[in-house]
Amino acid sequence: MNWLSDITIFNESTAYTVPEDVSIYRTLEDMCSGMEPWMVEAGGIGFALNGLGERLTLDLDGEDVVGSIDKTRPADPETALAWLRFVAENKRDARILRSKKKPGLFRGPLIVGELEAKGAFPDTVEGLLAYIHL
Repeated sequence: MNWLSDITIFNESTAYTVPEDVSIYRTLEDMCSGMEPWMVEAGGIGFALNGLGERLTLDLDGEDVVGSIDKTRPADPETALAWLRFVAENKRDARILRSKKKPGLFRGPLIVGELEAKGAFPDTVEGLLAYIHL
């Protein structure tokens, strides 16, 4: 079993291939526990994949949001990578902005590496997750 099957990536967007508000969770249960029932009703408000790119379906069990792997659809690891790249790009932009601010009294400026500033990112899900959570 691969640990990436536990990682859940949620894209709160109206279009599957367009990342808008992407969140990452350690497990599907973590994501579901933070969702309100209205987020799933009437077709839902976004799309979910696990770290392997397997599509996840969300449903209601009473007032609780529950999810499962959709075995009827093929895995889509390229879209999972695209969503994570989107998050990584936003993270890089924020790091670059912070690196330009004047340092506070007790801390120096954030240092951004040369390759990071040029937009170099890892090309795997594991690498992107590490970059995002540094």
